[in-house]
Amino acid sequence: MHHLLFLTVCFIWGSSFILMKRASESFGPVTIGAGRVFGGACILVIIWAAKRDGWTIKREHYKHIFLVVLIAYLWPFTIQPYLVAKHGGAFVGMMVALVPLMTVMLSIPMLKVYPSVRQTVGVLGGLACLLFLMNEGMRRSIPLPDMLMIASVPCAYALGNTYIKRHLTGIPPLALSCVCLCLASMLLLPISQFVFSDQIKEGGDIVMAAQCLAVLGLICTGLATYIFYTLIQKRGPLFAGMVAYLVPVGALMWGWWDSEQISSMQVICLCGVLLMVALVQADGSAFSTRHPSS
Repeated sequence: MHHLLFLTVCFIWGSSFILMKRASESFGPVTIGAGRVFGGACILVIIWAAKRDGWTIKREHYKHIFLVVLIAYLWPFTIQPYLVAKHGGAFVGMMVALVPLMTVMLSIPMLKVYPSVRQTVGVLGGLACLLFLMNEGMRRSIPLPDMLMIASVPCAYALGNTYIKRHLTGIPPLALSCVCLCLASMLLLPISQFVFSDQIKEGGDIVMAAQCLAVLGLICTGLATYIFYTLIQKRGPLFAGMVAYLVPVGALMWGWWDSEQISSMQVICLCGVLLMVALVQADGSAFSTRHPSS
């Protein structure tokens, strides 16, 4: 069951980059980020109400939730649309594959959990493939500041995932994802109204952009976030974080469909990444050890 949920998240998030690209034709990055978290919050509130889950979040949890929102929501959800509009969804999506490596590095000091030999080989092998992808980006003359921003997104996701495992494991995934998205909406919606360069752009198909933004919020952000948090809590951050090695495949396919520049080296590197995913996922433990305090 967990592997089916894993593949579902991979497909949904792999499609999010082409949706961001289409939405960016009419909306700025902050507006897209605000729309995503608001749409995700709406669908999860409905699901939560339908399931009638009790309120399990305690006062001491909120400081941790606020940090997760700052790290894993505000920055990635606003910077990604900017980068996708500038450099294309395929390349930006590929760089998400840094998440598992960052997760391994952070899980050691934060969770006191060490990867197995198989997991270490798989993650490092995936990193080697990723280095070739980064070299492709430099050949495409992507400015260094943009490369650093692209790399900062998976770092933020890995830190958020590991922090959730360390401090928020006891909260049901639906409640956690719903509260995170609601809080992110409360922060981003007002900000989007005061970013004057981030208003509606002229010349784009605003109806199509609005539809893409709705799908981004309801499905890619709301539903997929709930599933992803379930995987973090049930199987651990490395198992869930390996989604980042398959999401680039979807981003690459959508980029090819949208006539983005894709080289044979990028395809070869992603094939290597897939092999590394299979190697890591074959280890059933996959960081499933809970921290003693959780």
